[in-house]
Amino acid sequence: MQLVELAAGAAHEVEFVVVGGVAAVINGAPVTTFDSRHPSPQDSGERPSSGRRS
Repeated sequence: MQLVELAAGAAHEVEFVVVGGVAAVINGAPVTTFDSRHPSPQDSGERPSSGRRS
C-alpha cells in the first residue's frame, strides 16, 4: 500500500491501522520498507468505496 492509497482512504473516512515498518516510515524513521497489506473487500464483507482505485 502506498501513501497515496492511505491518503485516499483517509479522505473517504476509511478506518485503518498502520503498523510495523510502514508506520515507522510514515513517522520519519530512516528505514526503507515495502511490506504492507490491506484487507480486500472480500475479507471485510463490504463493497469497495468510491475512493479506492484498483
